[in-house]
Amino acid sequence: MRVAIVGSGPAGFYAALRLMARVEDVYVDMYEKLPTPFGLVRYGVAPDHPEVKNCEEKFTEVAESPRFRFIGNIELGRQLPLRAIKEHYDAILFSYGAPLDRSSGIINSHLQGVHSARSFVGWYNGLPEHKDLNFDLSSAEEAVVIGNGNVALDVARILLTDVDELRKTDITEQAIEELKKSRVKRVRVVGRRGLMQASFTIKEVRELVRLPNVAFKPISPANFPPADILGSLDRAQNRILDLLRKASSAPSPESSSKRFSLDFLMQPVAFEDHPEVPTNHVHRTTFQTMQPDPASAHLKSGRVNGIHYENETEGLQQACNLIDILSSKDQFESRQDIPFIGKDFPPNLTSTGKNSGRWTQGISIPSDIVFTSIGYKSTSLVNAKEDLCMPFDESAGHFPQDGYGRILSDVTTKDQPPQTKFKPLPGLYCAGWVKTGPKGVIATTMTDAFTTAETIAKDWAAKIADLSGERAQGWEGVKAEVDALGLRPTTWEDWKKIDKIERERGAEKGKLREKVVDVKEMLELL
Repeated sequence: MRVAIVGSGPAGFYAALRLMARVEDVYVDMYEKLPTPFGLVRYGVAPDHPEVKNCEEKFTEVAESPRFRFIGNIELGRQLPLRAIKEHYDAILFSYGAPLDRSSGIINSHLQGVHSARSFVGWYNGLPEHKDLNFDLSSAEEAVVIGNGNVALDVARILLTDVDELRKTDITEQAIEELKKSRVKRVRVVGRRGLMQASFTIKEVRELVRLPNVAFKPISPANFPPADILGSLDRAQNRILDLLRKASSAPSPESSSKRFSLDFLMQPVAFEDHPEVPTNHVHRTTFQTMQPDPASAHLKSGRVNGIHYENETEGLQQACNLIDILSSKDQFESRQDIPFIGKDFPPNLTSTGKNSGRWTQGISIPSDIVFTSIGYKSTSLVNAKEDLCMPFDESAGHFPQDGYGRILSDVTTKDQPPQTKFKPLPGLYCAGWVKTGPKGVIATTMTDAFTTAETIAKDWAAKIADLSGERAQGWEGVKAEVDALGLRPTTWEDWKKIDKIERERGAEKGKLREKVVDVKEMLELL
């Protein structure tokens, strides 16, 4: 069996690992647009989290197998047409992640000083496409990070961490030089929804509140849920709440030169230039704020997903009323964005029920530099529809699939009857964020990739995973077209050379590695 995997991040490698364990005669060719492997592990994991990158050791074991081939510096779709590989593989697995930013829709996002968190993370991690970006930290004192996930906290932590601590990591030298000049004194991490809807995890919160010489502005008690519902929350939620309560009541170090805050229920509306002397640079950010109404905080017995009411009927009616009221707000993209409800209808900050919150008049806060961290999104490869008759759900930001990784023949829309079902496309699969959307951590991606790999193995055994319809040759069949196009693919041995040079350069500076951030230089080193 010949399988092509598109993308060399965690989803691709974990799928290869499981597939090679399940199918004895499978041969995997992994295509990657960069000369370097590991995707988000290399270019997305924070440099001060080296333990998260330990999975690279397992990925290296996979790559060293005689049944695995790494083909780097080849961008399928844009450089090499997908039709060129279709006839040479029994199955193609797409696992190229979510390389784009979700649109914020915030007015004046074009102003200088407004950046996506994704680009900042890619820049300090050495992602080649972001190497020439400019983040002027030397003239910024007030930083605003919009978002309440782990990436938002990573950005805040990097801005606040002592540069001498970061020097020991694999952060790029370019980033170190800019961070040395940083004048950032305050970082505000601002979420559109409430504390209970925040998607950050306890590790990232703990690291942030324990930064030396950094003061934490206490979170208002109004942001915490009432004590009588804590028993209905899971352990992870309670641990975060307990940590933030303690951090909010602890005295701030007197010597603190920097400070940060976690702010909730603030909907960004617009970025503002200086009103008197316009410079085309962000000066302030305007938000609408949501104020919870404590009037319904007394509601107790009965329960709707952890929220208490006098009885189940009342609870259901109150929940429906609240959804209807808040869903009418045109600033929300979906019900998942509604404060107090969000993911799986968790308990809101202090209360629930009709009129439990309202948007108030906007406020404006100083913003010398802004990072928007509202999510990543994936997109279709160039000519995927034409070459493979393969659809992509652009609104959802991932492939239409059956839950097990089989790509479906079309995208389900609201206009179609509920019973509408589309058939899987034989031999076409997906895993990771391009399958599920950008959610979860590496362990989540591993589980998802294993599921897709099991599906491929099952379909192959049932003789329904057959894309080519004949004896597939894999890379040997594709190579002729690659040569004809004048492309320069890189191998695993090439990566090992780059890896060795990066480690040597890093050792000279007392760090794990100094990444090569330019593709042209990478190729010149081979």
